[in-house]
Amino acid sequence: MKVINRIKAYLSRHPMLAAAMLGLFFRILTVFMLYQIAKRTTGKPWHFDFESWCLWDCMHYSNLSGAYVPDFSTFFPLWPGAIALFKACSFVLSGNAATILLSNISGIVATVLLVKLVLICNERYSTGYSPWLLAVAVNIFPYNHFWSHGYSESFFLTLFLLALVFLAKKQYIRTTFIIALLTITRPQGLWLAFFFLGFLLWQAYRSKVESISFAQIVLTSLILALPFSGFLVWQYYTTGDALYFWHLQKIFDRGFSFTGMLKAHFFLTDQNRLNFQFNHILLYFSWFSGIYLLRKKIPVLQYLGVITIVLAELPLMVGGSAGAFFSYNRFMAVNLGIFFVFSSWLQGQKEFGYAILIIATARLFAEIHKWHLGIFTG
Repeated sequence: MKVINRIKAYLSRHPMLAAAMLGLFFRILTVFMLYQIAKRTTGKPWHFDFESWCLWDCMHYSNLSGAYVPDFSTFFPLWPGAIALFKACSFVLSGNAATILLSNISGIVATVLLVKLVLICNERYSTGYSPWLLAVAVNIFPYNHFWSHGYSESFFLTLFLLALVFLAKKQYIRTTFIIALLTITRPQGLWLAFFFLGFLLWQAYRSKVESISFAQIVLTSLILALPFSGFLVWQYYTTGDALYFWHLQKIFDRGFSFTGMLKAHFFLTDQNRLNFQFNHILLYFSWFSGIYLLRKKIPVLQYLGVITIVLAELPLMVGGSAGAFFSYNRFMAVNLGIFFVFSSWLQGQKEFGYAILIIATARLFAEIHKWHLGIFTG
């Protein structure tokens, strides 16, 4: 008992280490589930360079880390570039192994940054959020098993959380550099950049509260535009079409669908049939969470509130031929606002929290099994 108390006391003095251990625990739990399911479905989970684990997007990212080509530029370049760098530094890892390992490491780093963000908000604004409950809620979300599959979600979330940490400290230039990198990580990063610029303009308008100069806004705009502009220039010189990545969406049966987005809000499919899904709960809870955070008087949470709504709506506009819920649950894994609100509800409700934890763990196992059987999430 004394040993346990000493460990608790030590971890309480080193919260970042405790957060890393928590993130590592959930990555090990997910990988253990992956191993057990892959063993049952293929019989050889480690066979042929993790081929039973590195499927779909992971396979593309792995290949692109060897040579990034315009024909797969729907997958933005920063994540494949990070994999290539990680692979080069390791000397021994294959593309698949580096992709899977780096996505798991990103999940651990994201957990650390999430705890760091909450601690900063609690210290500066007395928000009262539980960093550990929030970290558990994010990690146990059933669709976050993609963090262990080599997808870009965990890396995207890591950068987003780093930006929020800098924003909470009012280090706007550092925030700008990180959000600029998000614009070449996933398409959602473009919206994050757009609304961050709007956030700065709003803060400048409230000049009595925040002192942000016109020159700082101009500099921010240039920094935000630079990475994605470079990507467009590269597209133009390699293909003759600066928007080649967008025109490739048709190959993947994707495109802008405003009607698909509207129908999703009224429980309608592309054939105008009523079809209520779990996705609708995520959609409307995202709106509730976003509005809830916008009502706070804390700038970083207000920005997070806007992004919570944006990340709920954006996938509805750009989906399959019908728009709507294409891989929607997977995209919600980086929608932090819903976890902030949900975890605040769970504070002080221990029995309900345990029940949610058990259900989420079972659902996590089920979603991994579905993924291995080729049943797409969402």
